[in-house]
Amino acid sequence: MPGPVLVGVAGSQDHDEDKPGVAKWRVTRDGLRVLCALGRADGLLHPAEVEVVLDYIEAACRVEGEQCGAEDRAALAPCIRRQRPGLDVLEACLLRIEARDPAAHFLLLDHAERLIVADGQEHDAELRLLAEMRQPG
Repeated sequence: MPGPVLVGVAGSQDHDEDKPGVAKWRVTRDGLRVLCALGRADGLLHPAEVEVVLDYIEAACRVEGEQCGAEDRAALAPCIRRQRPGLDVLEACLLRIEARDPAAHFLLLDHAERLIVADGQEHDAELRLLAEMRQPG
């Protein structure tokens, strides 16, 4: 499945790495998809949850030596709001993160815990998904 087209601020189909958000999307795609699925587990991705996903992107980029600034966040926010990853995508993303680096998995879990309380409510569906995320492989 091809990556999303970052419309508006981020540009066109060519995914030019110089455009805001594009390089950051590529660095963090698996984690942000997992967090979007977690945020939507209760049926709605709340604006506060979008901010947690953006914070995750910023933190993951720092680990990779990338800067993630206001322009990147502005370009990525609408893309995050459009994400609706299915269970097959979620599983594949989690497996890649777990296989790549334990620190990346820990960073994802840290932001997942922040995300489930970001909207002021802990929903059973989010808690169940978080529990599954904590299980190895």
